[in-house]
Amino acid sequence: MDTIDKLAHLLKTQAWRDRFLRIIGFACQLVAARLQGRKLAVRFSLFGTAVSRTRAFTRFLDDIPMLQTTLGYGLGTEDEPMLQRILKVLGNLSSQLFFPVEHIAMFCQIGALPESKYLLWVGRATTLWAVSLSLALIRNILAIYKLSKDKSRLSKSSSDRRGMKVVDAQLRLQTLTVIKDLCDFANAINFLPYSILWNQKLSPTQSAAFGVVASALNMLILSMN
Repeated sequence: MDTIDKLAHLLKTQAWRDRFLRIIGFACQLVAARLQGRKLAVRFSLFGTAVSRTRAFTRFLDDIPMLQTTLGYGLGTEDEPMLQRILKVLGNLSSQLFFPVEHIAMFCQIGALPESKYLLWVGRATTLWAVSLSLALIRNILAIYKLSKDKSRLSKSSSDRRGMKVVDAQLRLQTLTVIKDLCDFANAINFLPYSILWNQKLSPTQSAAFGVVASALNMLILSMN
């Protein structure tokens, strides 16, 4: 009963619903890729596609929370390094633009807007996703570098054990975040509609596996926060 209560509590929040749907969608794609050539693969593929479309619809109202985040951060605070602030502002801007662009792509997909424009708009949405991820990666790698220096400094002082524990926890969180973003970045580049880096070179199994790993890490990070 406790397990059901905890699961019910998590599913009451939009963040956890989205993460559950995300890992289910990628897991279905992974199973479909492994069962390629069998009738069951088609069923898993169709279900995974339906789940992904459901996520796109549920993100229809995410513009306002994202706008609140963007305006709340503004240009950052003076106690942050300038480079970190620039990366965060640009990341917020690309994430903010992603949502309306994705909505237009979704409207094209369902026929509310010209279907011939779908690939154009989904390509733009994917590009914004890749830009947002690349900025987050740089920002988090810089944060890991700073935390590593802090840990090295604290290790020389055996008296501040509490500070060491805090830094260790932050390092674990940032490291997991970087791994998650790298998995998503691998897929973002793979999904781009134009030739760049490893675009369209990942197999369905590899792409789905990256998605499953990123989704699982996303849930772990959310639970840690």
